[in-house]
Amino acid sequence: MTKSDFKVIGDNECIVVTSANCKSKSKIAAYDLDNTLIKTKTLGPFPKDIYDWQLNFKEVPEKLKILHGCGFKIVVFTNQAFIQFGTFTAEEIREKFDAIQKKINIPMQFFAAGVFNVFRKPRIAMWSLLQNSFNDNIPIDISSSFFVGDAAGRIDEINKRRLDHSCADRLFAMNLRLKFFTPEQHFLNSTVEEKFLLPGFDPKMNFDSLNLLEPKDAKLKLDEQEIVIMVGFPASGKSFFVDKYLKDFEVVKSSSSSDLLKIKSILINNKSCVVDDQNPDIKTRANLIELGKKFKVKVRCFHMNTSFWHSRHNMEFRELIANTWNQGSNSELQKYESCFSEPKLEEGFDEIVKINCIPTFESDDCDEKKLYECYLVEK
Repeated sequence: MTKSDFKVIGDNECIVVTSANCKSKSKIAAYDLDNTLIKTKTLGPFPKDIYDWQLNFKEVPEKLKILHGCGFKIVVFTNQAFIQFGTFTAEEIREKFDAIQKKINIPMQFFAAGVFNVFRKPRIAMWSLLQNSFNDNIPIDISSSFFVGDAAGRIDEINKRRLDHSCADRLFAMNLRLKFFTPEQHFLNSTVEEKFLLPGFDPKMNFDSLNLLEPKDAKLKLDEQEIVIMVGFPASGKSFFVDKYLKDFEVVKSSSSSDLLKIKSILINNKSCVVDDQNPDIKTRANLIELGKKFKVKVRCFHMNTSFWHSRHNMEFRELIANTWNQGSNSELQKYESCFSEPKLEEGFDEIVKINCIPTFESDDCDEKKLYECYLVEK
């Protein structure tokens, strides 16, 4: 067998394997790998070694042969965190891809995201790599191309359970505006109407339609001394808002005993203060309100109108930009949610203002804006 072309991008960030005679085309028939083209022989959720696989459906080779004959380039996009976790090496993954291609016997190209960063679906860096570096400058016709994957967010409404481990494949297609099919629809011509559940935040929403403040006639800063208490999920946009809009305020980062002393010092010097912390519960806020009343200054609550899912999206975005991966990020959000009490005037606030998280970027076509407007959360 003629050896495939093998490229490793970065530190195992993405592995690209191109079989012999794989020609660049404008039409792309794109597939996930596991539980789409193949499944484990042992029928477990994860392969025990690189040989633990078999075709997912007997129809796979014939279907791909027909599409190849109709002018499609067959391309696989797969998340392979096994590389980051050290289960398999990049070279072993290449060996597995070569064996799969030989079994299907159609020229194919494989992209494997090896780490948790912008290459991992539903993020679209693998597709961008295909388009910009691995398709011989031939523009891809999105309207004629499609993507097939099993991570479709499907749910069983009757038994109230998830059928898929995530919705990464469906979101990958949505990010690219590709037609999407499940393996059953594509290979078995299933016409069963399937229910699915997506993350509860749409990153393509029209942020321009939002007012920064609710009510919209609320003031960012009063004409008198005040304490502003921020309330909101981790990554809800609190610090971004404070840095951008409350520059004249002295900033304190928590309501700890040492920071309460800082607040006292700020108030003694006749300055206004903002407490830039999560402040989810009544007890935490009570200490700050009491301090404000003691100094006879206004106490306002600025509550971030940012949902769990929007905050989770922001957290994923922040980690991608910083090139970090925090496995505990979801638990941080759940912890906040478990102890949250809706701020009320009865607590002693002079005013409660809702703040909409409205992201801003250097330009409409900058890379960060494009990334933010993609679905980033897998499930």
